[in-house]
Amino acid sequence: MEKTGWDERQPVPVTQLPTPDAGGKQSVKVALPWPAPSPHAPLFVWLRGEEKSRRTNARL
Repeated sequence: MEKTGWDERQPVPVTQLPTPDAGGKQSVKVALPWPAPSPHAPLFVWLRGEEKSRRTNARL
């Protein structure tokens, strides 16, 4: 991931690399502005090398 955000207009850079866990998966901690703009707001991510964001199913 290169960036993440609550919408496509205000992305937040992801500065850490993912770290592997014991189960073979990877995780990364990202600090987003809080509170979310609305209840159950969707999370958008930008993968490295991509100009357009992807809307995820993750909701907070």
